[in-house]
Amino acid sequence: MKNNRWIGWVAGILIIALVGYMALVYVLDPVMHYHAPWFGLKAQNGTARYNNYGIAKNVEFDSVILGASTFRHAKTSDYNTLYDANAARIVFIAGYYREQSDWLNYAFEKKGSLDNVFWILDAKGLLIGKDEYHYPNIPTYLYDDNLINDISYLLNKDMLPWMVRMLTNHTPLSFDSNDWRDDTGTDAIMKVYERSDTVKATLPVDDAFIAKVEGNIRQNIESIVIAHPETQFTFVTPPVNMFFWDGVIRAGELDQIMAAQRIVYDILSKYENVRIFNFLDSEELSKNYDLYSDTVHYLPEICTDIFEMTVAGEYMLTDENIDKKLNAQLEMITGYDYESLFMKENEK
Repeated sequence: MKNNRWIGWVAGILIIALVGYMALVYVLDPVMHYHAPWFGLKAQNGTARYNNYGIAKNVEFDSVILGASTFRHAKTSDYNTLYDANAARIVFIAGYYREQSDWLNYAFEKKGSLDNVFWILDAKGLLIGKDEYHYPNIPTYLYDDNLINDISYLLNKDMLPWMVRMLTNHTPLSFDSNDWRDDTGTDAIMKVYERSDTVKATLPVDDAFIAKVEGNIRQNIESIVIAHPETQFTFVTPPVNMFFWDGVIRAGELDQIMAAQRIVYDILSKYENVRIFNFLDSEELSKNYDLYSDTVHYLPEICTDIFEMTVAGEYMLTDENIDKKLNAQLEMITGYDYESLFMKENEK
């Protein structure tokens, strides 16, 4: 009897502890799954795939800067000034377009409408299948209004340090936050760029490839443009440096990336609420390695420069210049002396 009583006491304490923890997660709600912060507390910066849906539900904004990590350090205040907006910066690190599209559809559902969407279309993202996700095991239980699967959130032990940060106001949510700490320049890029020893055969731009790219664009991008004619969409393919193109050439992907840029233009350019910008032909940005920490990530100031240039209409694709700009881009890529980038390393 004593043993049964002891087991009952332990079970009761565990149940009370679990219920208490669940209640604490609900009340503090560190990822804003249920509500904006109470008691004068502030939302915290955290892992985007946990934060982003709570932002859509419980943070006020009328515009969105959406993309993967290349705009992770963008200053939303600069965008707001230039675009007369109140924007949220939504980043999915290494996120493909299905994941970004799912979130944007959810944001439209919660907000009703948005004034502007500034969407970053990274060059290689266009080559991905329409339903692919970069990471498995993303917290989809936070992406719906189903109370049953919320147990994965309410009993998530990883929420404990989030709640501590919230109570101490350690990392308050800011769309201007900037944790850039990386070195830049050729030596920094060389430390993280692994050059293939071989050059693969050129990958085909065949019917299967075209169908794959078109399926990605039509499902994850065009469908949202069509559904929201009241929203101004600005699509931006950001700059990369020549190390990136060296990797593309050696992987046999150049023809496919060039073709994908044309496909996305042909599909989206016909809509009146769309502007398309492409910075891949900018020699000034592509060949200045002091701007980059690796093949694609550049100093935060470049994001503001891109905001300014899109307002001014620079690097905008039109029916009149699309062929010229893509040809100039191809000439820059194929005419570059890539071996010169590696001469110092080879001499070592």
